[in-house]
Amino acid sequence: MGLFGRKKAKQANDMWAGWPESLDVGDINDVNWIKQSNDPLVWHAAAMACLIFRGDKHDLIPWLVQQPSLDRVTAAAMFLHRSNGIRRLTNDQVELVQMKQGQVEEMIDLLCKLDTTRILPDNGIGLASGWELERQEAVTLLANNPRIPRAILDRPIDRQTAAMPYTDIGEGELVSDAFMRKNMPFMFE
Repeated sequence: MGLFGRKKAKQANDMWAGWPESLDVGDINDVNWIKQSNDPLVWHAAAMACLIFRGDKHDLIPWLVQQPSLDRVTAAAMFLHRSNGIRRLTNDQVELVQMKQGQVEEMIDLLCKLDTTRILPDNGIGLASGWELERQEAVTLLANNPRIPRAILDRPIDRQTAAMPYTDIGEGELVSDAFMRKNMPFMFE
């Protein structure tokens, strides 16, 4: 078994041929490419990189919330991250890591408003089991809150079924399968 629990190498997807081998959400040119990709799978990886590691100095997150093809699981992750959706809707102080105070609050407010205007697609994006437990807790704690984004949170977060074009290898550095094969072959052993 390879590093990080990989049992076998992923198959490369020809659809992603010619795409950048790595992306940095801190670089405006990469953020512009991420937006222009019009790919909810790329957007998910970038959103997670912003939330967890790099922050959002180029306002990618508010832009993502406005996109008709934003994935429901990505929206759920944005709401659930660090329990900030619960914190915001219960008037508790949001917890910041890399994001700025106003950005987190705006993101939660946009997600709650978005929930009343459209249904978000599912693209096979999944999250680790802890996210599902967080979703269940949020639904329970916010059951009587009129702002809860039900269309985002009412359905379980399924297991990952989509092949992702980018993997976050830490600190928000997004890399393609081709990049990993070339520069990190040990991950496929």
